[in-house]
Amino acid sequence: MALLHDGDGPIRRGDISGGNREARTRSTSTPVLGDKKSQWAILLPITSRSSPGNDGPSIWERLEDNAQRLVESVPLDRRNFTTVYVAIDQRDPVLDSDAARKRIRELLTGLKVDICAPLPPAYQGAICWIWAMLASRAVDNDAEFFVLLGDDVYMHEEKSSLGWQDEVETCFRNISAETGLPFGCGCVAIQDEAYQTFPTFPVMHRLHLDVFKGELFPPEFRNQHGDPFLYEIYRRWGASRYTKSAKLTNTVGGAAQPRYNKAGSQLDTRQDKWRGEVLSRAIESLADWLDRGDPEVAAAARVPCLDVVIPTYRCDESALRVLTSLRSERPVALHTTLVVDRPDAVNLDAIRRLASQEHNRTVRVCVLEENSGASWARNVGLWQSFGDHVILLDDDVIPEKGLLDAYLGALEREPGAAAYVGVTELPVPTTLVQQAMAACNICYFYGVARHQRHPPWGVTANICVPARLNPVSFDRRFPKTGGGEDVDFCIRSQQHFGKCVAVPGARVLHPYWDRPLQQVSGWADGDVLCLESLPLSTFRTTPNWVELALLSIFFQRPDLAILSVLIEVFMLMPRFFDSAAPREFLGRRLLVSLIAVFPPMLQDARRLCSKIRRMRFTHLCLHFDWMNKTGNHSTERQLTILSRTLAFCLSAAALDSEGSVRITTLICLFLFCFVWCINQADLRIIPQILKVPRPLNLDLDLGDAKVPFVVFAFQRTGSNLLCNLLGQNKQIAMHYEIFNDKAIYSHDGICNAQDEIGKRDSSPADYLRDALSITERARSEGGGKPKAVGFKVFPEHICRSTKSRELFEELLADTRVRKIILHRRNRLAVCVSALRASVTGQYIKKKLDYVRVHIEPEGLQGFIDNYDCYYSYIRERLAGQGGDNGCWMQITYEELIEDHQGTAGKIYKFLGVTPFEPRSGHAGQSQRQTNGDMSSAISNFEELRHAFSGTDRETDFYDI
Repeated sequence: MALLHDGDGPIRRGDISGGNREARTRSTSTPVLGDKKSQWAILLPITSRSSPGNDGPSIWERLEDNAQRLVESVPLDRRNFTTVYVAIDQRDPVLDSDAARKRIRELLTGLKVDICAPLPPAYQGAICWIWAMLASRAVDNDAEFFVLLGDDVYMHEEKSSLGWQDEVETCFRNISAETGLPFGCGCVAIQDEAYQTFPTFPVMHRLHLDVFKGELFPPEFRNQHGDPFLYEIYRRWGASRYTKSAKLTNTVGGAAQPRYNKAGSQLDTRQDKWRGEVLSRAIESLADWLDRGDPEVAAAARVPCLDVVIPTYRCDESALRVLTSLRSERPVALHTTLVVDRPDAVNLDAIRRLASQEHNRTVRVCVLEENSGASWARNVGLWQSFGDHVILLDDDVIPEKGLLDAYLGALEREPGAAAYVGVTELPVPTTLVQQAMAACNICYFYGVARHQRHPPWGVTANICVPARLNPVSFDRRFPKTGGGEDVDFCIRSQQHFGKCVAVPGARVLHPYWDRPLQQVSGWADGDVLCLESLPLSTFRTTPNWVELALLSIFFQRPDLAILSVLIEVFMLMPRFFDSAAPREFLGRRLLVSLIAVFPPMLQDARRLCSKIRRMRFTHLCLHFDWMNKTGNHSTERQLTILSRTLAFCLSAAALDSEGSVRITTLICLFLFCFVWCINQADLRIIPQILKVPRPLNLDLDLGDAKVPFVVFAFQRTGSNLLCNLLGQNKQIAMHYEIFNDKAIYSHDGICNAQDEIGKRDSSPADYLRDALSITERARSEGGGKPKAVGFKVFPEHICRSTKSRELFEELLADTRVRKIILHRRNRLAVCVSALRASVTGQYIKKKLDYVRVHIEPEGLQGFIDNYDCYYSYIRERLAGQGGDNGCWMQITYEELIEDHQGTAGKIYKFLGVTPFEPRSGHAGQSQRQTNGDMSSAISNFEELRHAFSGTDRETDFYDI
């Protein structure tokens, strides 16, 4: 317990409450209508300090009015079961006297009144401490429910037949019935007319103090944030509610100016203290308590808490109504904050009316005092977000159905990411300028989630980021209209969290801007600020066209400045022509490609102006790496600008030279331009040319087999079936897992002798030579000398040791070896089959339909990543070895099942052996171990299906 001081010595908080704490451990069974009335406590701190007016009569007038309303709000049959616990500051100039206490009792006539001893100075203004003390006192006196009120609050007359206490108890019964949680496990807030979508005055059950060991709040809370803190704890289990008919009004404070100076800056929402670390501890404490009771019920009741923040300057009511009405197929506690960055909007009252509240859905409208810009508006929304993640949306986007579900699935599949990047689509371009913007791909990052699994950053028009635990906020240095702040935010967030994750299923439609060229060029003002905020993501190049033009003007050569512009236009047009309105006629395509050079050139010019205006001369020739050190972006840009600088130098030399020198220069310039036009990709072919493939190792001994081959597969993709099909052909000697870590599975038997395994592992290349050689057994079984000898490989075989890795790298690069890539399209089926086999230890023949497995979404995503990474590795190593007469082919498990004879025929042809019709039902043929569907095989099938909805693996749950 925290120690408080009054000048005479420390007083332990809670010691002045008195009472018997043993009474707290009581039954929390759900009461039914007709039971004995519950004991209620109204916690009522009263003070004359910081009250409206400085004289006693005005204070008593307010107290008299509020007390009368409070008494009248309690039905007659409940008054004997309702106690008002009053706390008064010590030495309060108006209220700390026997006469004042007597008058307070008279004002509350009809209700039981318990006035505690005067509070020491440490409690002055500490409303959370006072509530905590009164709650402890009330529960010690057998109170079941207690409501946190203030002396500036009055209750409204009930419009329904139920009183506010009956409605609150009904809410608690509904919470218990709907969630299965113990009765009393929840928080019910009485609607505040002054702040209707904020839980200002919650009602709690005594169970809360049982869960948190006698504490209403953690010691960090003094005089603010206590009410939303309680509400947010139980929101994670869908156990936070508002009353529908019961209402009150906070006449002073609330959303307006408070009556006291808020203390405890360490709990400022901007610094993410109480809604971060403190709230997390409380949520974990409640989760642990519930798990000790019934973990299955607790897990079933838990819902994800997701917030949506929409900053708006346009204040388009119809568009905002759509954005504040997002729905999800899955249970989710959704809180939407609409931040109005235009306080003088003519329709501000209509925007305010968008605020609403219903179970697990809240829409709050926050109006800024002045136009502060996109960055600050998003920060305000983030600081008011108490969910675990928040979706940032622009106010002019149109969300597609399934947006929330796509983000929820990504949060389950890949938790811990710095940002979840959705797809922001632009309409089909119709005007010349729109087609030009599409051709130059200047809005690439709007759809980056379609192209990169882990994009370096995402636009804030549609992105999901960590909320209450995120220490990063948007930097206000960036332009009000946007530009660069999203890059800065995402990259800095990756210093605290994982990578950014693409969520292609989360899609919104973003309209084109009224003045698109002005909009995209304006982004450049923010881009240059990233050079300062993120210096590790920058690189230097030779001068670009605008810097060359500036130098030319500085040296009084306007002709060279014009030349620099013309060269940039000439070198950009071929790059943009291919994607410039491909369905239009040639003339329009040329015009579109010409206009397409303006957006990037305008940005270059705007960046240079910004650098000069801000006197950042050291930033000349300095560029930002938009890919944040991933891929070859910086290298490609350096080569691109270098090549353009070279073209400028050749052109300038030709312009200033004469005779043979000019002719030579022009020839070089012509050849350069010819190669450039053919490439049409900013010389991106150069990195590919410089990428030298692994050389063929002719010293690798492949034995005496005429056609050595390897089957590269993943476990549970049908490799046994394939090997059995191939083994039926007399011209093929088919090994199995000859590089298995526990045994050697060859075509003529199984060897698990440790000395043989050790010999294989000590020299894998020598063992491979022997395995690919034709033994006497192979001759006798094959009726002579088999033409093809092969074996199958799993990822774990390749990675067993450095020697194994080196051997398979050489095999993959060796064109003498035929490679068969076997994979299964349904990754979910592979994972389930692998788990079933691993659990039972049965990898062949045994039926496993009776085995049910549980797979976490994150675990399945990790499995899929490993699966895809393995096949990407294989295909990358085989690049350039394909074609009609190539040395590798690819087949699928599905092809083997649907047409094993036809598939076998293709493989026989590929291996150059005589076609042979494999016999179904052959004694050695592998049999399927499962025939059921995935829904019966996976205990949490629906959870997984929701998590992967909208992804490229969604079909796995339907295509078995």
